Amino acid sequence: MLSNSLAYAIKALIYISHNSSETERITLKEVSDSTEVPKPYIAKILQDLVRNNVLHSIKGPNGGFYFSEEGLDISLLQVVHILEGPDKYNKCLLSLKDCNASSPCPLHDNIGQVRVELLKRLEQITFRQLMQHKKSVDLF
Repeated sequence: MLSNSLAYAIKALIYISHNSSETERITLKEVSDSTEVPKPYIAKILQDLVRNNVLHSIKGPNGGFYFSEEGLDISLLQVVHILEGPDKYNKCLLSLKDCNASSPCPLHDNIGQVRVELLKRLEQITFRQLMQHKKSVDLF
C-alpha cells in the first residue's frame, strides 16, 4: 500500500515531529539512526520535503530538520502527493492503461469506495495528530 519511500518519509516525519522544534533541530544522522533508514536515502526524501515546505532545515553545526508550527498541520495526503504524485491512489490496481469509469477493469468498481475512503482518511490525518498519539512515541 505504501512505497518504501513513503513509509520511510512518514516514519522520519513522525520522529521529527516528536523530537524537534525551531530551537531543537534533528540531524540527518539522528533521523537515519532512529528510523533505521540509510542516510543517503532519507537525505533525499527529507530534502524533497524541505523543498515543498513540509519541513524546515538549517545547515551548519547547530543545524538540522524541524517542523514549523504550521507544518504540523500538513496531512499525510499532502506528503503522498509530494513524494508519489497526485495520482498515486487513482491508478488501476492491475496497472491497465485504459481502466476508467467508462471502461473499468474487473477490480475498478469493487475498489472505488475503498479508494475514496483511503484518500479521505489520508487527508484528515495530520502530523500534529500523529504527534499526540501515544504509541507513535514508542516507535523509536
